[in-house]
Amino acid sequence: MQKTISIYYTDVIKPIKETDIYKWLTEKYTVIIDSKNPEFLFYDIFGDDYKKYNNCVKIFVPTEDETANFNECDYAAGFARISYGDRYFHRSFCLDELEPSIQQRSFDAAALLNRKFCNFIYSNSNCGEGAFLRQEFCKKLMKYKHVDCPGKVLNNMDRSVIDDVYVGDWRESKRQFQSQYKFTIAFENDATDGWVTEKMPDAIRAYSIPIYYGDPGVNNDFNKKAFVNLADYNYDLNKLVERIIELDNNDEEYLEMLREQPFINGFQFDGNERFRNWIYSIIEKGNKPFNKDPRNISRNKQAMKEIKKWYRTEHNIPDDDLSDNTNNTSNILTNNKKDYLKI
Repeated sequence: MQKTISIYYTDVIKPIKETDIYKWLTEKYTVIIDSKNPEFLFYDIFGDDYKKYNNCVKIFVPTEDETANFNECDYAAGFARISYGDRYFHRSFCLDELEPSIQQRSFDAAALLNRKFCNFIYSNSNCGEGAFLRQEFCKKLMKYKHVDCPGKVLNNMDRSVIDDVYVGDWRESKRQFQSQYKFTIAFENDATDGWVTEKMPDAIRAYSIPIYYGDPGVNNDFNKKAFVNLADYNYDLNKLVERIIELDNNDEEYLEMLREQPFINGFQFDGNERFRNWIYSIIEKGNKPFNKDPRNISRNKQAMKEIKKWYRTEHNIPDDDLSDNTNNTSNILTNNKKDYLKI
């Protein structure tokens, strides 16, 4: 007879019954969805409802690059490469879905050389330092050759060539589009440790060499010989452009990079299975929350307030004149991210 558990999923975008976590739990337990007094509360970053729940095990499962605060949660699964015993699980949902077969790089060299130059697919133009860097880089690269931009940002072609993000199989549509190009600009919004989204793996699956900016520890997972990383050029966009021009004009060197296995030797392709087992291990411990201090608010939010307070004082700006989306504060937060995560 299956064990019965009560759960709830709050501060999220996707309904609970559409999540992998719900699917996994129903495979092993009789699951009751209880919005008032759950034994286990799963929550994301899109709200503060989790704070009103007591006497339950709180499990933080962010879908963005937010660092866990263990004064608020009992367990967390996140992107940062940190360790906290069995209370933390390091994961990247965009890598967890991959199969070992991606390491086998066989292709028709002549066909892949005879493709269009480069693509740039983005809808976010101002959130994070990477949003500004990738636009600047794309403009510089277009002085050499045309770059196709079917997204909202720098759009220069029919947007219907790929599905809308919320319509159809957007990622498969995007990969099909990327497969027509030798290079893909794959800049993350921020350079945050452990934060790797679909940008790199989608380009790799399309056999389009990624031009990357993002996770400072990306080489912990990816083979550095399989992509071009802005960090390897001291974040100099002009040098990055020069490197892409070199590869574009040297077929053997380009194909050599394309043949490289995308991930390092020993990369674990069983991320979803390990994550599922970690969830099971929490449930098996029962409804036994740890002692937490709710007076300590999220480190990220606290640091954000402190940085904005400093910026207002430094520039004599009234509180009401500085919104969360101000570009200046966005850059400050990005440049200080490593510091404020330690607060």
